[in-house]
Amino acid sequence: MLNNGIVFSLLMLLCINSVGKTRVIEKPLFEVRSIDHVEVKRVVLTAGETIFYLETDAGRKFSGIDSAIYLGADGKRYALREVRGAKLPRYASGSVEMDAGSSEFALVFPPLASSVERADLILSRKTKVQSCIWGISLKEERLPKRSEVPAVLKRQRLNPKGEWRDAEYRLGRTRLDIYFLGYRPEWGDAGSVSWGGLAPRVEDFVIPADGHVTLEFDQYLTAFMQLDFGGKKLGVVVDPGEQATLYVDVQVMNLRSSRYFRDVLEYPSGYFSGRRMDLNRYLLTRGDGGEEIAWNKDFGIDPERYVDLCVENYRKKIRAIDAAAGLSEELRHYSRLEAQVLCWKRIYGMVTFFSNAYALRLGDERAPVVKAEYFTRLEGVDWTSDDLMFLDGGGVFDAVFRYFPGDEEVKSVFGAGYLSDLAKARFCNGRFAYKLPLREEELRVMRSATPRTAALFEMIYEEGGKAWKAHLARPGYRVCDAPVVSGEGLFDALMKPYRGKVVLIDFWGTSCRPCVKAMKLMKPLKKELKGEPVAYVYITGTSAAPLEVWQQMIPDIGGDHYRLERKLYQGLVKQFDIQGVPFYLVVDREGNIVYRGTGFMGCEKMRKLILELLNK
Repeated sequence: MLNNGIVFSLLMLLCINSVGKTRVIEKPLFEVRSIDHVEVKRVVLTAGETIFYLETDAGRKFSGIDSAIYLGADGKRYALREVRGAKLPRYASGSVEMDAGSSEFALVFPPLASSVERADLILSRKTKVQSCIWGISLKEERLPKRSEVPAVLKRQRLNPKGEWRDAEYRLGRTRLDIYFLGYRPEWGDAGSVSWGGLAPRVEDFVIPADGHVTLEFDQYLTAFMQLDFGGKKLGVVVDPGEQATLYVDVQVMNLRSSRYFRDVLEYPSGYFSGRRMDLNRYLLTRGDGGEEIAWNKDFGIDPERYVDLCVENYRKKIRAIDAAAGLSEELRHYSRLEAQVLCWKRIYGMVTFFSNAYALRLGDERAPVVKAEYFTRLEGVDWTSDDLMFLDGGGVFDAVFRYFPGDEEVKSVFGAGYLSDLAKARFCNGRFAYKLPLREEELRVMRSATPRTAALFEMIYEEGGKAWKAHLARPGYRVCDAPVVSGEGLFDALMKPYRGKVVLIDFWGTSCRPCVKAMKLMKPLKKELKGEPVAYVYITGTSAAPLEVWQQMIPDIGGDHYRLERKLYQGLVKQFDIQGVPFYLVVDREGNIVYRGTGFMGCEKMRKLILELLNK
């Protein structure tokens, strides 16, 4: 029989061993997330279970999470065992119901091996927007060093003697190389670069596996370009004709959206190599723009007092900028511009502000009314200055313009200059959005702008027309006439010229983003199969593809294109029971349909299927 001393020693050893197997990581680092109102507060790993403690600032009920949660780690899936402190809905569109008075809940999974260093928390089944937190660290660690970034960029410091340089008005072919550091394909492969101003544009792109994207585009004037990836944004200022490079630290960009990692603000969310390196270093390192307005609830809903407070906060910010030591002329001037636009943003956002403070609802008679004259209360501001184009002000300026009947009223209040020209240029935005050349009617409107802007639009009109003709004349695609056949005989007639080839038929629409994304993903496969007996046929209808937009898009797609009148197109829709686009048919060399389906199957499956048919 064991004596008491031996029993005590064994118990102590057991306790020590048990404690040794338990690890607790407080506020663990993560790499990327697609859901921002949920934070991983703590991870507890024991020999019997893995517990993720989550905290939300979305209130007692919120959406985006469902009961199909699982943990991905070490190449395996770990199913959810238990939920503590909340009730999960079946679908992510439903509401998570928290226990009363709590902002935390826990997800319990099976135990993980001690060698596992990272885990992906998948919080909803695969829907249009999946809720995930990827790369959650299961050990105490610091942010990784980015060896891909040139050392000269990492060592760069803000120049206290930097001078302000005016915007450039000229046509240039800009190249922007973007490197997504530490990129993983499961985070998503779609992104965009967009800019507002007098000649706005959006450049969508698909990220390859190596994380390197190259964009080339015509640019007419200096622009604040905003990169959007996974709902997170960063901005840089780019001049026309630049050969610029942007290294995006995706992890820092995501950590900046977390309220747990305020210290990460000292790290840049990216590194820029190009003409305005100092300004862009500032843009990639700065914080979120300032604290919220401090409001005494005893004031009630008082728009006049609120606007006065916004203006006073602006003046306070300007005084702080002027007093800041070691700030260059360039960054001081830019900071003043940002303060102006931030004040306007707060003013037009007063309805949301009071709704959050007093739980107002749509149609609530207490809701404040925003007046145009509120935006004139910033003294000493030059709203005619071209410097405003350096700002991420497109959404702000558009919101303010809504409070004025038209561009002439904007001009009468703010003077003839950049802001009044911007209000006028909105008439052209639809053409810019679809990368279409300006027509005489848009040019006629812009000829009444200030001389510099009028000259810019004369150039855009002339050069855009030349570029349009060159674009339509590009090789590699064909516009095909529909056979003079109706009913089910139409499809056989369409396929007749392609006998002896494997045919991929793509039903699509110009406004269908999944269609366009799939076409971009297919480009490497089409390049690989060049020279093989494979035909690519794209079919759309007149109602799904406005003529000019369709003409603009098809040279980039390549292949054979049919734009069918409504009756003919609807006949094919009925024949193949097409419920949505993109819809695909694959036809073998003998003319037999071997595949039909809605949604892109993926490049690898498509490649395998086509090669099998080629080798038959």
